[in-house]
Amino acid sequence: MTEKSLKEILQEQRKYANYFEWPDKQIKEQGVVECLLESMGKDGVIPFIGLRPGPSPNQAPDCIAEDEAGAMIAIEVTEFVSRKAIAMNQICKNVYRNWKPEEVINEVQNIITRKDCVRYFGGPYSKTILVIHIDEITLDHQTYSTILPKASFKAQKIDEVFFLFSYRPQMKTYPYIMLKIPSNQPLQPIR
Repeated sequence: MTEKSLKEILQEQRKYANYFEWPDKQIKEQGVVECLLESMGKDGVIPFIGLRPGPSPNQAPDCIAEDEAGAMIAIEVTEFVSRKAIAMNQICKNVYRNWKPEEVINEVQNIITRKDCVRYFGGPYSKTILVIHIDEITLDHQTYSTILPKASFKAQKIDEVFFLFSYRPQMKTYPYIMLKIPSNQPLQPIR
């Protein structure tokens, strides 16, 4: 097996929504979570430490970490992207998907539902986090930072979901949104 040059890697890289793309899946997934941690750190939030690849490269979770008490956290990473736009751009069609807000909300719920059905190996885990990264040209942080927090998403196993945008130079960060999963919120006593 020969090593590829950076030029070869870039030539093979997909041509649509490719900010987070990298040929090595484990490096890519851990890199996505590191981008989220960097942005959260700028907000003064450190949700977990000791980030590392998951127990198996072909099984969930993609990464694991520990909370402040040392309990293990499962972190699954996935992408929000138009597969049709990827395919068309790969055959030299210069297109993009013009997502509507209700389509985005439905697709996010589809992603959460799909990842909620996955078996997470290597546990037990105190918490399961889903990081959905995005580089779609029509989905800007300013618009969706007001739309997505109003939506309510359903999950059984997943405790927290973060929607992570690609780097925004004007903000000097990777904007992110924590999505609401009310089914996983602890019950509050009635007063």
